[in-house]
Amino acid sequence: GNNIASGYARIMPFGVSGYSMEIFTGRVFVGPPSPAGPGHLPNGGTFFVSAPASLTDFATSDGGLLFTTTDRFLRAAYTNFRQSNGYLYPCGDSSIAIISNVQTTGNPSTTTFTYQNIDPQYGSQWRDTCQDFSRTILFANPFGVFGLYGGAVTKVSQKIERIFQNALFPTTSFPTDGQPVFPSAAVANLYNMKCYVLLVEITSILTGVPAKHLLIWNEHDWTLAKLPTTDLTYIGTQEIASELTAWGTDGTSLFPLFAQPSTDMIKTMA
Repeated sequence: GNNIASGYARIMPFGVSGYSMEIFTGRVFVGPPSPAGPGHLPNGGTFFVSAPASLTDFATSDGGLLFTTTDRFLRAAYTNFRQSNGYLYPCGDSSIAIISNVQTTGNPSTTTFTYQNIDPQYGSQWRDTCQDFSRTILFANPFGVFGLYGGAVTKVSQKIERIFQNALFPTTSFPTDGQPVFPSAAVANLYNMKCYVLLVEITSILTGVPAKHLLIWNEHDWTLAKLPTTDLTYIGTQEIASELTAWGTDGTSLFPLFAQPSTDMIKTMA
């Protein structure tokens, strides 16, 4: 009976798909598209760019764009798009690029931008490990955790090399039951200290038994926390008024992480 409140939803145009999205310079970057639909590997070297100031218009006549890279650095696919400090970083499975100077000119409109590679060997195939962290972007791959500092990829996990040597990762693009889950990450304020939290399954250095662990980094020290009971499959970040909170799920329920101190969780400093 409320005739005052109203709204409408505008769906994404058919043919525009992808499993990563970022808004940059008033445009939507979506990629990589999957022409065969869910459950199939995407066309990894392409991504869509929307027309200026639009979230849904990808028409090339309005300035939309389907960009295809020819870089040899992109071994398989783009896995994430993140912006920071006025630049957009397309993250590939084995490389990182940078996009800047996005412009739309002419009639009909044409969109151009500067696209450069900044690291030809390090990227991440795990989309959900990429997290904003103040002025940088952090991400993980099978060799550790890395950050983008001044446009250069720098490893930040030297202190915990052994942990990644004992980590268990899925061996297929779509893990089945019994395989380790894809690592995911969150950023949370713990005692007013911003921390990067990575969920990963490792063979415990304490017990020798495979188990889910949280790797926590506060820019100085690493903490390894073994999950006592909850079998988390995914974690993510909630941000409200600069308050960063990590949440996790076991596939059925949602749990706020680090909501209160616990003596049950085993923690090891590195």
